[in-house]
Amino acid sequence: MTPAVLCLLLPETALAQCAMCRDAVAAAPSETRQAMNYAIVGLAAAPYGIGALGAWLASPGLRTYVRAYVRARLRTFRRHAPGAKP
Repeated sequence: MTPAVLCLLLPETALAQCAMCRDAVAAAPSETRQAMNYAIVGLAAAPYGIGALGAWLASPGLRTYVRAYVRARLRTFRRHAPGAKP
């Protein structure tokens, strides 16, 4: 897994805070700390989501590649699923 994915899955351990945010989080109650960590990681991930959406919309070749990849994985999954017909 990439570090970005791990940060999204575990934002409390991301350490993605500037000095000002760190001071604000240190002085805040526990619930606020957790909310701020999620918000900071979400703001850091937003540009990647926008870039992925832009690539998806602008590139028919990327869409074709991703669709073929997903279909192949689904076929493999369905073949090995419990109760699948051989």
